[in-house]
Amino acid sequence: MLHKLAGHPHIAGLNCWFEETNGDIYLDLPFYPAGTLREWLGVERPEAHKRVALRQLLMALLHLLAHGVVHCDVKPENIFLQSADPPFLKLGDFDVSKDSDGRATATVTHRAATVAGYTELYAAPELLQGRPASPSSDVYAAGLVCLEMFLPNEARARTPGQTPTLPAGAPDSLPGLLRRWLAADPANRPTPAQILAHQFFEQDLKKLDAVEKKLEGMEGAQQAARGPARTCCVCCCDELESGEALCLADGVDCPSGQPAHFVCDLCLALLASSSLNGPSFAGVILCPGPGCKGKYADQVLAQRLPAELFARLLKALLESKEKTLREELNAQNKRVLERELEEMQRRSVLQNQVLAAKRYVEEELMTLKCPRCRRAFADFSGCCALTCGGDGPGCGCAFCAWCLQDCGHDAHAHVRTCPRNPARGELFDSKRQFPASQRKRVVEAVRGYLGALGSGELRKAVTEALAVHRELKGAW
Repeated sequence: MLHKLAGHPHIAGLNCWFEETNGDIYLDLPFYPAGTLREWLGVERPEAHKRVALRQLLMALLHLLAHGVVHCDVKPENIFLQSADPPFLKLGDFDVSKDSDGRATATVTHRAATVAGYTELYAAPELLQGRPASPSSDVYAAGLVCLEMFLPNEARARTPGQTPTLPAGAPDSLPGLLRRWLAADPANRPTPAQILAHQFFEQDLKKLDAVEKKLEGMEGAQQAARGPARTCCVCCCDELESGEALCLADGVDCPSGQPAHFVCDLCLALLASSSLNGPSFAGVILCPGPGCKGKYADQVLAQRLPAELFARLLKALLESKEKTLREELNAQNKRVLERELEEMQRRSVLQNQVLAAKRYVEEELMTLKCPRCRRAFADFSGCCALTCGGDGPGCGCAFCAWCLQDCGHDAHAHVRTCPRNPARGELFDSKRQFPASQRKRVVEAVRGYLGALGSGELRKAVTEALAVHRELKGAW
């Protein structure tokens, strides 16, 4: 599942996995130096940073929703941070997560809680009632995480199903959002996209408007040098540590031209580092904007990334391209070897066919044999009425030496009238006529056999193999 979700800047990566012989499976996950969101919540954070973290968590849930995955265990302990200030989080620990065709229920979630922690504290009402998990139950858990962010440490202790009241001083727009966000009926809860469009998050966009108005009074030369004002789509920052407004010179615009997908240099470096440490780095860095597939050009990365990080990126890019090239070469070599093997097999089949045809011609057509038992006939006394075996071993078949017809027990009468007998009425041959007659019979038989082979490669090869027999010259 981690491979299915890989590539998103706010989903935890996977280095590798291995399986023991007993069936136990182990995962090697990246190290996140800033710890978990639980640890991050132990220190009071600026409101802007809390909105940044929530925005990134909702972007991760959007990615899960797009891939038909329900996390089932969203809580601060399962949210890791690549950096803390500003926050750059990764949603991880998909132990009880399910694809859309096999969702978890409260029973599964409760069973996981006994191992992983107090999952019940973040369970939606429908899960506690035994109903199946859904993207809406993940939204509910994220709402509880949001609630905890704006509660003091001493007010975070609670029981499952309890939702403490926000303290005084919480953002004005948050209570109304949380009422919908933590609705008991999942049908009444907003989607991650609807939450991101709420006025609670619009404050980040309003900051951009304020910065732009502030910049209207700047001198033209200074404004032109730094470029127009920007707000980072990852950390939502709109100013530098010096208090100076964040501008185009402090990051990169979306490679696909999306105006709201500007990324500051710090987040770009974190994004590149995260991509490098991922399990399926394909040699490209994608824009982290929701649903965006824009690829940053190498020239842009070389200009914006620290030299050491870009060197690592360039090395990984070369390794990725070398791997792709090796795979293509291996595939090409495999195709060449397969063609050569097919040709060798074809030639081997042809050679066997040629050898079989040559053996048939030599043993069956060129050799004088008994028409009944196919025993080679070597003795010839001059009488053309032959008997298989004569006084020795044989089947006793009487046959004509001129045409090789089986004549039963006596071939004399047939020999005198045989159409091939050059001396009609005679039984004996001077031995000068018989070899010529036999050669003629063999040539006719071989010619008929070759004709049955057609006019292709096999006939040509058989003809070449029989060329050693000069007496067959007339057969082709």
